[in-house]
Amino acid sequence: MPHQVRQALIDNTFYTTLDLMMLKGLEGKYAIILYEMAIRYQKAQIPEMTIEEFRKLTGTENNYNDFGVLRHKVLTPALEEINSDKTDIILDYTTTNKGKKTMTIKFFVKQKPKPRIKEISAASEILATTEQLTIDAVIEVVELEEIAKILKPIEVDAAELVKVIKANDIDLELLQQYVNVIKNNEKNVAKKIGTLIYAFKHKMTPESVSVMIKSNKDKLSNRDNFEQREYSDEYWSTFFTNKP
Repeated sequence: MPHQVRQALIDNTFYTTLDLMMLKGLEGKYAIILYEMAIRYQKAQIPEMTIEEFRKLTGTENNYNDFGVLRHKVLTPALEEINSDKTDIILDYTTTNKGKKTMTIKFFVKQKPKPRIKEISAASEILATTEQLTIDAVIEVVELEEIAKILKPIEVDAAELVKVIKANDIDLELLQQYVNVIKNNEKNVAKKIGTLIYAFKHKMTPESVSVMIKSNKDKLSNRDNFEQREYSDEYWSTFFTNKP
């Protein structure tokens, strides 16, 4: 293998991992180009580029000389497709101008939040067919399994919480964050289910749950100190001395 090719493969600065099924869902050629660029830089900021560099990237060096037309023909439709439910990212951009001329463009990419477990996989559909279950029943089974996996580290029964989670529209990612907080403060949480239900109903952030647990810990500590002082042997012994 030529040295240049071998070194390029080692450095791996030209390649990235792409979800081919997601890429296949994109129809516009500019959407595909920008999606590939965004995924390549998903762990770092996409470098700011001049409009000329952007034209070279999209192969529009000889087309759409006016940036307004370039935006209308290339940017807007590409970003609309990328930001639709066809991909797992949101792509946006800003520009800098010199007078009326647009000089540079900078893109920003972020991951879309993971959806709740509401979509059924092909395997679940087969299960519903072969076992004559309703689709809703399969959804409940899938959701219960996912919730049980999240709650397993703190040994809480998912069946006791699933209705509360649904009633309060709790995202599974938020549930995972609650569980992490409780796991990290497990010695200070007397009632895990009660803590979770309170957090659900009050739409608390994970940070607020952590503060609540610490506050309860301090209250318990003060109460314990009080009880120890009030009911220690030394305290009771004062009742049985011959001192006036």
